[in-house]
Amino acid sequence: MKGKAQVFLRRGTVFVTSNYQTDSGFWVEQEPYLVVSEADTSRLSAYVLEALDASRLGVPNPDDPNSLGSSRLPELAGVRNYSTFMKGAVAVDVSRSEQGSVRVVPMRNGGSRKGFQFLRDLAIEVGPASKLKLSPALEKALKDAD
Repeated sequence: MKGKAQVFLRRGTVFVTSNYQTDSGFWVEQEPYLVVSEADTSRLSAYVLEALDASRLGVPNPDDPNSLGSSRLPELAGVRNYSTFMKGAVAVDVSRSEQGSVRVVPMRNGGSRKGFQFLRDLAIEVGPASKLKLSPALEKALKDAD
């Protein structure tokens, strides 16, 4: 895998995060955090591609392991904590292979105890990603997310 991003839809607003993978294999949110209206599908696709471009592998493990659990999503959504952010949110995982193809996987919201769980049987494979190809896949995945 070459890159990873996640898309969260909550109350008409879409939040896009880029992710990096530590040497230990943990995926961690990182800048940029991008926010767009649910209706702005063209910009959403561009933001997801930007997040995938920013994603990195083999990042050294942080000195403070507690920093792995921090997320800016609650702050961006104007809520107190991640548990509150999760209420009513749906999520989609987006990954890009070494060959450039993109996989979009809707997720089930298991609440603050179970987190977001992959719905792999609903995954959508997109060839080398462009905004035009990625947009319908993201829309479908967000609808399929639970």
